[in-house]
Amino acid sequence: MSADEASQPAVIEDDSNEDKKFSWPPLESNPEVFTNYLQSIGLPQTFSIGEVFGFDEELLAFIPQPVLGIM
Repeated sequence: MSADEASQPAVIEDDSNEDKKFSWPPLESNPEVFTNYLQSIGLPQTFSIGEVFGFDEELLAFIPQPVLGIM
């Protein structure tokens, strides 16, 4: 699959309706789900994923330290 194909929505064809319906797959944004998944494929248990609520100093204080990366 090319990068162009991967970025296209899935097309669901319905015989009862001539219009094409688009179905976007749900995206997960739960840090606990990401942590569990990454640990299941080899991320050390000492690492975890955290959520960034904003880049204001007060909001950055909620992020567990040390921070090794940000996406």
